[in-house]
Parts: sequence; C-alpha cells; structure tokens
Amino acid sequence: MVKTDYRGVPRDDPEPRRGSRLPLALGSTMNLRCLSEAEQRRLHSIFPRIVELNEHEPSHGYEQLAISVFDHRLSGEEALLLLGQVPPEEQSRRNALLQTFMDSLLRETDVVTFHFSSDDPDDTALTFAGFTSAGAAREYFRHSGDQRYVAVCAAFRAVVYEGYDDTNHLFFLDRDQIGRPIELAKMAGLYVW
Repeated sequence: MVKTDYRGVPRDDPEPRRGSRLPLALGSTMNLRCLSEAEQRRLHSIFPRIVELNEHEPSHGYEQLAISVFDHRLSGEEALLLLGQVPPEEQSRRNALLQTFMDSLLRETDVVTFHFSSDDPDDTALTFAGFTSAGAAREYFRHSGDQRYVAVCAAFRAVVYEGYDDTNHLFFLDRDQIGRPIELAKMAGLYVW
C-alpha cells in the first residue's frame, strides 16, 4: 500500500514531514497539533490558494479589510510620526486593543494556523495546525508587534494576518460571513476599513 499525504500525493517516508518554515516569522511550533487528513482537506477546500496571501494582496476570490488602531490607512508622513519611536505605554495600549480582538475571536470560534510543510523556500505546500490547549492558542496569537501570526477561521471563511504597523489584515471569501469578526474588532475599540 502506498502512503499519501492529505492531498493524495504519494510519499515514501513512513511519518508525515514536519517542516518548521512557517508562513511568517512565527517562532516555535511546540504547542501546535496536527489536524487530521480529513480536516486538512476540508481547510484546503475552504481556503484555496491561501499561501498567496503571504504577499498581503487579496487574490483568487479573497477580499481584504484592515483591523487597526488607526481610523485610516496612514500616509508615509503619518507612519513616520505614529509608528516611529512609539512610547512603551502607547505601544502597550495598542497591543492590548489588538489582543482583545484576538482573544474575542478565540472565544468565539475555532482558530487554527498553518506552517509550510518543508524547509525548502520554493515548496509552497502547507499544513494547517491546531493548538494543544486554549492557553497555547492565546500565547501563539499574542499581539506583540515583533512576530507575525496567521489566524485561520473556517467558521467565518476568513484569515487574519498580524501586521507590524498596529494593523491586522482580514482576508475573507464571503462578505456575508464576516459580520461577527468586524463586530468583535469594533467592540475591542479597533477600526475596520
């Protein structure tokens, strides 16, 4: 019997490959758990070509909204003023707003992430992963500004990318499904544009 991965591609190795090259600089995969092959297939069918979102450009049916501490897209001059040398207490306030949104999202629905299946930078195959506990998920999605997480929310057909500029990017496939994430962002004191 030939073993296959979740996409039906034959593989020679007896164990699934476990790569560490994540979509962005996410850090340790220690608290991640593998999802079943059926769940992998389900998520791949819901989120076609999700890997292309790493360029932060909507494509192939995805639309994008910003979830931000700012009420508009910053100009270059505004970015220099508002993002350069932010006082620690102000950065903590911004991080707390974005963290409140993620905590609400985690309470509301099942959130997973993904990592690349290989260390080869040319290999774009990816694996979706869940978390070993609610605490592990909260720590993984902790907004700090110095890492980049990707939150995949199948219930909303949406993907949230953490940004470095106190703005997260919400990519979605169905505008009718994102009302609740938008509401959670606004309840956290964030702007959606």
